[in-house]
Amino acid sequence: MTTHSRQKAQKSPRRRHVAAVAAALLMASVLAVVAGAPAQAANTAGEQLVDTNDDGKPDSREFGGADRYETALMLANRYAQEQGGLGSIDAAILASGVTLIDAVTSAGLSQFRQAPVLLTRPEALDARVARFIENHGISQVFVAGGEDALPAGIVSDLKELDSEPKVTRIAGADRAGTAVAIAEAVGAHGSWCGTDDKSALLVRGATEAASDAIAAGPVAYALELPLLLTGADELPEASSDFISDQKIERVVILGGT
Repeated sequence: MTTHSRQKAQKSPRRRHVAAVAAALLMASVLAVVAGAPAQAANTAGEQLVDTNDDGKPDSREFGGADRYETALMLANRYAQEQGGLGSIDAAILASGVTLIDAVTSAGLSQFRQAPVLLTRPEALDARVARFIENHGISQVFVAGGEDALPAGIVSDLKELDSEPKVTRIAGADRAGTAVAIAEAVGAHGSWCGTDDKSALLVRGATEAASDAIAAGPVAYALELPLLLTGADELPEASSDFISDQKIERVVILGGT
């Protein structure tokens, strides 16, 4: 898989602050798991609300979409705004909003490519996602996951958009393989906090629910670390091979025994 070249510039304190805010917002889109409650539902008295209808009264959550798909888009739009508005981002990552695991393991790639993570149902490309891609002039869409997660029809829908973005599927034979393929797409890997060790995160989620992987998302984003998956009793071959082939010096295991 092609390794992208990396260019990093020194950031002013203001830019670092904006980047930090954008990082938090972007990873929130990775973790967007709102299950379809109405946008205005369940606000509490102590919750910070915003004015959404210009009547001077805070009335809704700023990122309270009607479902997980809309919530991810609201976050992606804010991320684009923080980056400079329309035309400021050229890439996006598209993942299944049903399984969510490929969205989570895309965290490092999201940071590396400065690309928001969008969600769609597998049946067809979400029309709201299509509008986001066209409105923002997205020229590169990374489809995270194999055809079991997002079928070939999704890729066709993307290629048929008027903006004609380049579409690249990043996938392995299974969840663990897809996590490795995403890590390989990033190329160079970050180091664990306070060390120079070439590092990777390892979480359970190769076949089960991946709550620890969701919690690890912001760390993987901030440090551009591979987020690898394992089963409860056996390390998948794809994860094991990646650790060996990439000469990973430190594996950070998240979760108890």
